[in-house]
Amino acid sequence: MERNSSSGDQTKGLSKGGILLAGAVLLAVGAAVFALARTDSSKPLTMPRASFTPEEIDTAMADLEKRAADVVLTGQEREIIVVLEELHGLEVSSAQPDAGTEENARELMEVFRSKARALHDGNPERFLELGSHLALDFQGALTDLLEVAGKHGLQRTLEAGGDPVERVVRTGGAFVKKAVEVGLIDDRGVLHAPKLLPPVLFLRRWFGMAGLGGQTRFSKTEQRVNNDFVIAFSTPGHLRGKLRAIDKLVQLEPGYDDDLAKILVLRQAGRGDEARALVEEAVKERGRDDLEIMLEPQVQ
Repeated sequence: MERNSSSGDQTKGLSKGGILLAGAVLLAVGAAVFALARTDSSKPLTMPRASFTPEEIDTAMADLEKRAADVVLTGQEREIIVVLEELHGLEVSSAQPDAGTEENARELMEVFRSKARALHDGNPERFLELGSHLALDFQGALTDLLEVAGKHGLQRTLEAGGDPVERVVRTGGAFVKKAVEVGLIDDRGVLHAPKLLPPVLFLRRWFGMAGLGGQTRFSKTEQRVNNDFVIAFSTPGHLRGKLRAIDKLVQLEPGYDDDLAKILVLRQAGRGDEARALVEEAVKERGRDDLEIMLEPQVQ
């Protein structure tokens, strides 16, 4: 399933407890896609998730593949990919980074942003096509890794290293480590989201690293997948972003339970009084008797 990649440099296998995401490197790379937080298993009601049919996910994947079809890399684009892969390698390290590593990351980030912006400013469509091409490279690498993990367990697979691990690091940096930390991927190699999510997150980061986060272009299905991820897996402290994602998702998916979602994200963020007020409003004004349990003292 591997697609072509320009760099032969590969980061070595990931060892248990030895893959550390350098905070300074993460800031330098500008990868705000993941906010490292676990879900609250004690809440009595679970976070509502967006609903997708296999057909619409397959259609969205086909559209992504169409955008990336017949991409023949230019010299300029190969240079961008080499820098991106170096940044991915720095993001995953077996030791705490020193000042030199952090400075190297900042310099590489400046180089990447300059080259990526030049490509985008000259040809925005090509920038999207290249991002889609790389997103599918990453998707293929991740799919292969999770298939192996389904047989041997994810942790054992990461400890073993080898080509499946190296390809994921090269194409997606520390994605797997962060996905495990937030509960997006479990040790059986199961991705608890549509298969469209990894390439969507790659594209978010692709635009964001280039300083073009506000210009990310998603289809309706891609937007729903992205909003679902923000609501279900981003940190409780990312409250404003979660609430915005809920409002956007309910516009795209009218049946989505935004009452419950807002109540839960407020509670996760420690805003119990506001959550209780929303419960009372939902019960009294919208007849949400199913939420009355959240007014009981034992669940506060």
